[in-house]
Amino acid sequence: RGTDQVFRLDAATGATVWSSGTSGDGDGQLDGPRGVSVDLDGNVYVADSGNDRIAVFAPDGSFVRNLAV
Repeated sequence: RGTDQVFRLDAATGATVWSSGTSGDGDGQLDGPRGVSVDLDGNVYVADSGNDRIAVFAPDGSFVRNLAV
């Protein structure tokens, strides 16, 4: 099984972990992330398949909210 993390990659600064790094269903935790999208404001939407939701992170990587699906 892979990691339940989302990373931001920047050529100048390297990788930054955006999710908590531990599998789970709490705010900022993921369980089986499968897809990522970004809106015009830079918010990151992660399809969190193990929790049946979309996790939303701000451009700085901070957790914003969960959207139930």
